[in-house]
Amino acid sequence: MKQKHFIADYMTRSPRTISADVPLETAQSVLRENNIRHLPVIKDGKLAGILSDRNVKIALAYPGGERFVVEDAMIPDVFAVLANTDLAMVVEKMAEEKYGSAVILDAEGDVAGIFTMVDACRALSRLLS
Repeated sequence: MKQKHFIADYMTRSPRTISADVPLETAQSVLRENNIRHLPVIKDGKLAGILSDRNVKIALAYPGGERFVVEDAMIPDVFAVLANTDLAMVVEKMAEEKYGSAVILDAEGDVAGIFTMVDACRALSRLLS
């Protein structure tokens, strides 16, 4: 029988998040200082989107981009799953849709973690050893 692996066992717990109204240049600093590429975006206390380093670079390249806030550059349709979701389903969907990350939610719908391609490589390493 195949063992089930839950995403909660492989995610990065309590990831950095950012508010939708934060200046984009501040978000860029947060990404750089923490050496990360994805930030779940919070608005009114709930997950509103995901911001990637690539989104930031593109938005800041626009004329007037220095006046943008996170909400202007985030992706609102974030791939989010519950913590008890099967790892295989998450990585399959990420590969299929070419997602760079999945936001992991707890039962109340709050951000509990993030699962990135780096986490996927760590999971693969653990499962193969």
